[in-house]
Amino acid sequence: MVMNINNMLLKAKNPILWTFDSKCDAFAFEEYTKPNGANAKRKIVSAKDVPCRLSVMQLTNTTMEQNAANRLHMTHKLFAPADAPITGGSRLIVNGVKYVTTEEPMKYVTHIEVGVNRDEWL
Repeated sequence: MVMNINNMLLKAKNPILWTFDSKCDAFAFEEYTKPNGANAKRKIVSAKDVPCRLSVMQLTNTTMEQNAANRLHMTHKLFAPADAPITGGSRLIVNGVKYVTTEEPMKYVTHIEVGVNRDEWL
């Protein structure tokens, strides 16, 4: 019996989802027309309470001066279910902390992975 690789990977979906220890809310921007006819964008909730997990993707020392305290910049990677409506430029709130996606998600059969940075969007 020949088994499709995607079918095999789908069997790993539940163990992967089990590792998601956080929840996130995702926000997107929708274009609309104002009453005066001008085009604009408004923030909408695209998903609430999406299971997810954050991991440190990159840690960079941004200190330029010698003998100064280190200033570290962290870039995180967010893991979420494959059907999560998260795209490049999405705004996220994970455990009360605001993030913005830095790229389009890498999509796999079992999950998505996307780079995120902390941000103070409104």
